[in-house]
Amino acid sequence: MLHTIAIFLLKNAMVALMLAIGLSTTPTSLRATWADRRLVLRALLVLEIGVPLLALATVAVLPLSFVATAIVAVMAVCPNTPI
Repeated sequence: MLHTIAIFLLKNAMVALMLAIGLSTTPTSLRATWADRRLVLRALLVLEIGVPLLALATVAVLPLSFVATAIVAVMAVCPNTPI
């Protein structure tokens, strides 16, 4: 039973972490973030375009195996990976 719970928690740790961050965010901080729309736009551009381009450049320069290339690609397109 304990083993099953531990496996479930390990598999869903990122979901639980993101849920905890979302639930701890106050409405005031959300309004403050959305008030600076240029910052939000720049962050989205870097996250959605800059990071994948950097990963593509890294994979092109470094001699990586297929598995390592796939891992870098998955990490580049998943926004929560750095957490």
